[in-house]
Amino acid sequence: MDEFSIFEKEIWRGWFAALFQEPNLFERAYGLDMKIVGELAGICENMQARSMMTDKVSPLEIAKLLYTPFISLVMSYIMLEDMNVPDVKKEFENQVMLIFRGLRPEIP
Repeated sequence: MDEFSIFEKEIWRGWFAALFQEPNLFERAYGLDMKIVGELAGICENMQARSMMTDKVSPLEIAKLLYTPFISLVMSYIMLEDMNVPDVKKEFENQVMLIFRGLRPEIP
């Protein structure tokens, strides 16, 4: 999230407006998002191998699940003037913890 505070929100709004108007730009940005999801999937796979996360769910599906609240919060941060980075980070942490509590393997 810290990277999003480098520029004013208005600049990010312009960037996202351009994304939705130019299909090629959107596809390239989406490709970058999917690289992040792929990296998250690798982390999830490693956590599954260490029995830190259930292995009953695909690492890729878990990564997509984790990425969804992130991008939603990024969009909210950009669009809502009163949202700030520390609050967004805390909300994201809360959402991820909720996901992980639900994905944690059952202890016999």
